Amino acid sequence: ILEQVTISALHDQQITLAESTLTEICGITGKNSQRYRKLLALCLESQANYEKALEIYDAMLEDNNSNIYALKRKYCILRAEINDIEARKCLNDYLERNASDAAGWEEMAKTCMENGDYQGASFCYEEVILFSPTDSSIHCTLGELYVSVGGKENYTLARKHFAQCLEFDGSCVRAMYGLISASEHFL
Repeated sequence: ILEQVTISALHDQQITLAESTLTEICGITGKNSQRYRKLLALCLESQANYEKALEIYDAMLEDNNSNIYALKRKYCILRAEINDIEARKCLNDYLERNASDAAGWEEMAKTCMENGDYQGASFCYEEVILFSPTDSSIHCTLGELYVSVGGKENYTLARKHFAQCLEFDGSCVRAMYGLISASEHFL
């Protein structure tokens, strides 16, 4: 229950309450406990002390390099600090260890699009489609990415995904115009 109180206090920006419950948790579990270090890092993040929080997450990753929680939080800190290159490396490490996370692939696609890497973003959305093959908006976005990349093969793939989007959602105007655009470029 103390963990939940600490996390709730951090959500409500009640740092003193979070610190007092964190002290109680330290007394119960010890300073080297994964739970204590996780909550301490969250407390440091809420105070915008990102460097010390990153040190804790790095130490947690040294202990267990497949610690998914630490990888996610490290990515979030790097993303918040607008350190795009390091954040992208961290997200890539996360996806290498946890390739079945659709939200992670979608986040990687978003970072690729922000950097103008539409080919990389299309690869990421292909991975997302594996998890949600009937989501029309993903098919539409992927079609748009293929049109942005260009090339005969990509226009063919774009038409396929726009048509699939329209099969799932016949009223999607983006897919209608996308299909026309991809077909015009294809000709």
